[in-house]
Amino acid sequence: MPNFTKKITMGKFSGKTVLITGSGRGIGRAIAVKFGQEGANVVVNDLRDDDNAKESINQVQATGAKAVFIQADISKQYRHLDNWIF
Repeated sequence: MPNFTKKITMGKFSGKTVLITGSGRGIGRAIAVKFGQEGANVVVNDLRDDDNAKESINQVQATGAKAVFIQADISKQYRHLDNWIF
């Protein structure tokens, strides 16, 4: 019997991963959710790890997409992100 409880996400960005800077709130969050709706895995990035960031993760995951949070100031160089694998 098929499992109908799991949401299947298909879209233009299925199988792709996107990093949305400033996606802890506002326009950035809306963009992150839209990419999730289109099937992308989403990396939520913001300066602060707070309730806003958690809400962004929750909203992206509600679309059926995978989402992770990275707290970082993208105006600085981070070498440890070079090998990030979803």
